[in-house]
Amino acid sequence: MDRHQPESLSDGSTACHNDEQKKPSKPSKLLLATLYFGAFLGTTDESFVLITSHHIAEDLGQASSAFWLITGYNLGYSIALPIYGRIYEILGQLKAFLLAYVLYAVGAAVMGSAKPLPVAILGRLLAGLGGAGMVDLASVALNGMTSNIDPHALLF
Repeated sequence: MDRHQPESLSDGSTACHNDEQKKPSKPSKLLLATLYFGAFLGTTDESFVLITSHHIAEDLGQASSAFWLITGYNLGYSIALPIYGRIYEILGQLKAFLLAYVLYAVGAAVMGSAKPLPVAILGRLLAGLGGAGMVDLASVALNGMTSNIDPHALLF
C-alpha cells in the first residue's frame, strides 16, 4: 500500500497515511507587507487627491473642474473592480498583479506630469483602473494564502 494514498475508513471518509504531515507555510512578512501596502495605497489614493484636488485644478487653470479628478479615479475603479476576477483567471496571479501595479504607476505618472486638466483626469482614470486591482487581487491572494492558517498567526 502506498503510504501517500488515501485509505477508506469505516465511516465512509478517507485518511491519508503520510509519514510527515505537511503544515501550511506562513506567507513571508515582505509579501504580506507588499499586499497590504498596495491595498492601502489603492484605497487611500482618493483621499489624498480629495484634499488637494482644488489646488491641483487651480494650478492647471481650471479650479471649477476639480471634481473630475476624483470622478476620474472613481470611474476607473468602478469599471475595473468587477473585471479583475476574470483578468486573474486569464493572466494568472502574478501577471494580474503586475498589470494593476503598472496601470496605477502609469496613471500616477500621467497625473503628476499633466499640464492640461483633461490629461490629469486621464491619469486619474488609469490610476483607478490599477487601484481596483491592487485592492481586489490583494484580497484574493490573502484569502488563498491563508485559508489553512490560523488567523492569529498572520499578525506581525
